[in-house]
Amino acid sequence: MAKILLFLFFLVANMSLFGQDTLVTWSDEEILGQIVKIEKHTITIILVDEPDKEYKIHTSELQRASYQNGNTVYFFDKFPDLVTKMKKSTPRKSMVEIGPLGPMFNHFYVGYEHLFAKNMTYEIQAGVMTPMMLSDNSKIKGFQFNLAWKNIYSEPVRISGLSVRPKMQGSYVGFFMSLNYFSFTDRIAFPVDSAGIMFEELRNTRVKVFLPTLHFIFGYNKLVAPSIMLGFCAGIGGGPAFILSSEEYIQKHASIPQTVVGVERFISNPFSLMAVFTCGVLLK
Repeated sequence: MAKILLFLFFLVANMSLFGQDTLVTWSDEEILGQIVKIEKHTITIILVDEPDKEYKIHTSELQRASYQNGNTVYFFDKFPDLVTKMKKSTPRKSMVEIGPLGPMFNHFYVGYEHLFAKNMTYEIQAGVMTPMMLSDNSKIKGFQFNLAWKNIYSEPVRISGLSVRPKMQGSYVGFFMSLNYFSFTDRIAFPVDSAGIMFEELRNTRVKVFLPTLHFIFGYNKLVAPSIMLGFCAGIGGGPAFILSSEEYIQKHASIPQTVVGVERFISNPFSLMAVFTCGVLLK
């Protein structure tokens, strides 16, 4: 009987030693064990599952440490409310974004981006093209549908020495496919036969175009406030333009504006550059 009581005593003592102190990470993971010491940048703990080994954890990985006596130590000393709100945004894997920010030239779109693997996202965009700020008389109008794949090199946000790790923040590279359908006004010289005399007459002609493009892209996303992500994307690529007209003369003589189509600025067909600033809202 005495041996049983002695065994129960040591069992209870062991249970009180381990499992009472708790470390909470910024992904809300709980680490149970006995806190040995807290230093300026590290905390030493003996885990419940490995009582014979000490582990050191950098305090930037942790929200707080709770002792078995009820005392709690927080590992930041500035902006706790902001940090907590931003921390809650870090696990989110989806974002709705709008663009472009700044001069829109002739394009506006709404997109949806989703993290489907550890560091990979896909994005779907739909937009409209209207004259807006175009400097020429082409009066482009149309629609744009885009698909993008990105490989993100994620990085943390640091606030007062604290590390917050949004899943979708960081630089990235990828590919961007755009399907553009639009029309524009072009002044085409049509041949005219007047009493046996041939001359050319300029006519304002509405031309319809289908323009698929593929770009190599690179960019950067940054969490600037709880659930708010700002981004920049640039790329180079291009694609063939298809004049959608039953008249062969228009197909041969129509000239696509060498200015801006959507977010693309054409150098010379079929090569184009693209650059856009965006604003996104992370979804729960």
